[in-house]
Amino acid sequence: EDLVVNGDEVFPIGSSIKIPILIEFFKKVEAGVIALMSWLMMFAWGVVLRVNPVPMPTRNAAPNLLIQKYFP
Repeated sequence: EDLVVNGDEVFPIGSSIKIPILIEFFKKVEAGVIALMSWLMMFAWGVVLRVNPVPMPTRNAAPNLLIQKYFP
């Protein structure tokens, strides 16, 4: 048995896929699986190689950069 509310309407989910990705990202950072500063340095170095030098991404910018890179 299903309960459907506005079942014929299309709802844009936009960026909601980012929420579980960010949760997993920070879980892995906290567990030590991802070294946040190492990841930031590798990402920044890749940007520098392709574009003009840019400032080092901040801790708050890291998840957004991750999502932009892997989920454009």
